Amino acid sequence: RGSCITFCWRLGHIIIRMKLKRVAVVGPAGSGRSFLINSLLGSKHVKHAVQASPVTLDISSHRDVVEVNGRRAVLELVDTPGFCGQGVILKEVQRDLKIKFKHIDKAVIVIAKGELEPTEKNEIRSVLQFLDYKNNPEKIMIVINDRREKGKNQQQKANDLSNVLHMLGVEDYSIMNSKTQMPPLLPAVSLSNNEEVIFHSEIEMIQEFLLKETTTQDPIIQVRNSVGMTSRNVFSAQSMALLVLAAALVFGFLLNSYMDASVENYIEKLKTGNIKLEEDAVSQKSNIEQLETYQIKLKEEAVSDKKHIATLETHITKLKEEDDSNKISIEKLTIEKINLVDKDSSNKKQISTLETDTGKLKEESESNKNIISRFETYQTKLKEEADSNNISITKLTTDNINLENEVASEKEQISTLETAQAKLKEEDDSNNISIKKLTTDNRNLENEVA
Repeated sequence: RGSCITFCWRLGHIIIRMKLKRVAVVGPAGSGRSFLINSLLGSKHVKHAVQASPVTLDISSHRDVVEVNGRRAVLELVDTPGFCGQGVILKEVQRDLKIKFKHIDKAVIVIAKGELEPTEKNEIRSVLQFLDYKNNPEKIMIVINDRREKGKNQQQKANDLSNVLHMLGVEDYSIMNSKTQMPPLLPAVSLSNNEEVIFHSEIEMIQEFLLKETTTQDPIIQVRNSVGMTSRNVFSAQSMALLVLAAALVFGFLLNSYMDASVENYIEKLKTGNIKLEEDAVSQKSNIEQLETYQIKLKEEAVSDKKHIATLETHITKLKEEDDSNKISIEKLTIEKINLVDKDSSNKKQISTLETDTGKLKEESESNKNIISRFETYQTKLKEEADSNNISITKLTTDNINLENEVASEKEQISTLETAQAKLKEEDDSNNISIKKLTTDNRNLENEVA
């Protein structure tokens, strides 16, 4: 009886100590919120993919027990739809956080890259205002999930994180994974991209931040007496733990009284029950083995069916291709037949035209024969005229030779006359000289006589 009471007391004490931490994970579409949730909880709770459109379309929560540095607690991460994707509006996310959950202890804002679009910047600013980050700096964390960028070191990532925080208007912050630590105000983390050890240490650092108690115990989002709350969100972890502790104590006292009444009967029933359970387990094992063999047979049949379907599909495709080729050949043959018919008709037309052309050519050949005979008679006349012309040409050539001989003799006579004329001119010149001498002598004689 004492051991049962102590067990119930310890169970209640463990449940009271294991507090629930509810954290909202928000961010733009494709920023890696689901990836961060799976990394923080240590298992694949959420489906995630690397794409711009949001994979998470509805708000959902995922719980698991997390232990960091001896501190153990139930961590509940609320996965929200991404902004700027498939009609998801920021106001709807804020409304769902208030309606579906009684309180939100902390929030993590996930950003995919070091540069923000204008719409993303405005929406993250509105989220910070909704969370009242100026009054709750130790309850909000900003995480840059830029693990796909392989070329940057930690210092460059820290610089990108600082630039993003300045773009968002956050001046008081602390970069938790950089060398230069700042005052512990609004924490910010840039996840590592190449070393898994550093990445796991950063995940543990984020878990420690989420499990850490804050100076103010009030949650960042709290709704009192809200309508439409589900039964699982009405009580906090402490109240649920107290109820479980009370129920465990009552059950312990009832069990103790019952065990005092019929312990041996209960033990015998347990033995018979264990025997039945063992027999059932053996039969279930045999059933499982039969099911496994049947499953293997079904898989083999499915594989053979798939192969048969694949062969049938290939045969069908081949038949379709042959049908298509036959259709194409039939079309080609019909076209060739039409072309041959057209050629036959055109050949007949050409034969008729050729026959008419041959008749015309025959008529032209007869007329050409008459013309040739005329030309031959004319040619004979021309030959006769040419013979007579040759005779006259020979006469003219002999006359021309005679004239040339006469011209040559006349030229010789002219040359002899020219030489005689030259001699006469010389004699005349000499006579003139002698006359001049005589006149001069005569003058001299006259002068002497005078």
